[in-house]
Amino acid sequence: MKKYSAIYFKKTSKIIKKIKPNSIVTIQFFQRKNKAIFAGINEVLELLEKNTNTFKYQIKYLKENSKINSKDVVLELKGNYSDFGIYEGIIDGILTRATSLATNARKILKAAKNKKVICMSDRSDHYINQENDGKYIAIGGIKTQVTEAQVLKHDGKAIGTIPHILIQMFNGDLIKALKAYEKIFPKENLIALVDFNNDVISDSLKAFKEFGNKLKAVRVDTAGDVSDVMFKNNEEYGVTPNLIKNLRNALNNNDANKVKIIVSSGFDEEKIKLFEKENTPVDYYGVGASLLKIKNYFTADAVEIDGKKIAKKGRKKQNTSLLKIY
Repeated sequence: MKKYSAIYFKKTSKIIKKIKPNSIVTIQFFQRKNKAIFAGINEVLELLEKNTNTFKYQIKYLKENSKINSKDVVLELKGNYSDFGIYEGIIDGILTRATSLATNARKILKAAKNKKVICMSDRSDHYINQENDGKYIAIGGIKTQVTEAQVLKHDGKAIGTIPHILIQMFNGDLIKALKAYEKIFPKENLIALVDFNNDVISDSLKAFKEFGNKLKAVRVDTAGDVSDVMFKNNEEYGVTPNLIKNLRNALNNNDANKVKIIVSSGFDEEKIKLFEKENTPVDYYGVGASLLKIKNYFTADAVEIDGKKIAKKGRKKQNTSLLKIY
């Protein structure tokens, strides 16, 4: 684990251990955004347990899933610097990623006005992050995800139906692709991906005509630089409120009222807010890369040395009354 620590932390630890071995240092960790969802502390505590002797120094911490604001202290370490100091940057990184993802998920759910959201972030980052990312996104409230790894560390569910490649394997014939899916997975919900031929209304109605009430939902994933055929003069590109409203009307007019609509492709907090402002008849939002945006950067300050308050200009020791002692 030490190989992940910045060199200057390692050098500082060696200097202090030799020159001032008995000094007691207090370090506090915080970030600078309001209305954030704090996450990652359990991973930090596990790291400290595995790599340090936690009986030698004091740990105070804020519990997972707490709401925090700018400069709220979430973790305080007090003791000999050489017992924990080299892990400062690693701890910052854990809390930064975890809190960012949990906060992103909570904001997206709020924007969706509690409609269901599916986490589709698997292709937006290195696969090795999926287990922890899935956990932190679930802390933010989004527990429906798309890989088995993403749901390993929480009680959510991994779901998925068909990608574009399956339709390609049947020469662009959506119905043949869905029949193949139904044959191999007869007990699973049938959901049609309807943008492959860039005619979401026609393909949705074809699917309903073929499968009737077996068709549980259609997913629209039109790329941002593509205009559906319903827009005769390329007036709009990608998945838009008008496209979905027209699709919903077409389904309803053909007795497919119970078929749900899933939208994906480029959805983030702002795009979801736009869809909700327009009263767009969406049942599920599929969200990918925007869930992984890093916005809540943590840092740590030494604020007290041997009982004397001392910090760099602009910083000071903050209140820790809400923290638990480990």
